[in-house]
Amino acid sequence: MRAEEKDYYVVESDRDEHGLVSMSGCFNVEKFEWKDCEYNPLGCEIKKKYKLALTGLNVSLRDLSFDFYSVSVTYVSERFLKVCDALGVKYRAVPLELSQGKECRKDDFYIFLPAENIAVMDRERSDYTVARDLETGEISESQIFPGLENVDVINNLIMIENVESHLFVCQETLELFCSGAFFRKASGLKGIRFKKIDRDYRYDPWSELDDL
Repeated sequence: MRAEEKDYYVVESDRDEHGLVSMSGCFNVEKFEWKDCEYNPLGCEIKKKYKLALTGLNVSLRDLSFDFYSVSVTYVSERFLKVCDALGVKYRAVPLELSQGKECRKDDFYIFLPAENIAVMDRERSDYTVARDLETGEISESQIFPGLENVDVINNLIMIENVESHLFVCQETLELFCSGAFFRKASGLKGIRFKKIDRDYRYDPWSELDDL
């Protein structure tokens, strides 16, 4: 295996790149047919048709063009799914109808649910701090992945060997990770950026609160 094939990246939404203010709006349903952090979307029974009436676009709906957009929900295009298919990525794509005023677009975008999740951190070699219960001081366990310790901060993430998946949710951080192969195939897509897992990578979701 070539060295670059062992590289991994965090997959993030680059909203500035595709010129969206937000994808805010109102869904036609009160509740999704899957959990917020669904780790087995392939096992979900999805019967409803999902529609999103947008309110925060600074472009007309017909000019809307992106391949990846993620805040609390991840939306992707057919082009993104083709990259996934080319690399055998496991996922669930829920068709999404978008509307803005009287305009409507069907069959262009999907709600994306990654179907693989992996605990990738080498606990012996990585530099990290576990999360603890504020009252008892005991180590906090993940409610999503039973048996996994929650992590507060990762200063140096060393991944385990032989990770086979090209796109998956990192169990320790709940971020979307991808392989070097996925990075190369998806680098031309709109609205997506990649943060390499190297010495400069740091996971600290509470850091922004320190500045308040």
